[in-house]
Amino acid sequence: MTTTRSFPRVGVRPADLVMVLLVRDDDRSGPMPTVRLSQVAQAAHRLVACGVPAVKLFVSTSTRDVFGQGGVAPDSLMARAIAEVKNAQPDLTVMTETCLCSYTPTGDCHITNLKNRPDIPGTIDALAEQAVAQAEAGADVVGSSGR
Repeated sequence: MTTTRSFPRVGVRPADLVMVLLVRDDDRSGPMPTVRLSQVAQAAHRLVACGVPAVKLFVSTSTRDVFGQGGVAPDSLMARAIAEVKNAQPDLTVMTETCLCSYTPTGDCHITNLKNRPDIPGTIDALAEQAVAQAEAGADVVGSSGR
């Protein structure tokens, strides 16, 4: 005898959602909703108008180095994107990603050592610095994505 489960219908409301935005410093499109820095405030206003309470920011920048230092600079693309959201909509929750892929020339999520292997301690230090920089820039939730 087969038993069929009955699940209650669940409605999804805008207040249950988080909008993902990829912020770029060029005009290329990305694998998710993509905006330029100059469009972030407008996107924040639209999210609040729709009743969406949070945005998760990812960035893709053309300024890269082998240590991913662009991710910790006070004027990094992520820091500026966070500021744009918070200036436009202070109550909108800003979530971020800590990862090196947007800041290394190879797009790897880690720093590479001289033997071309992942430098795990260096990567952990870089990600920790990035998390602090994002929190100092005003992020409400800093999420790890690097591996």
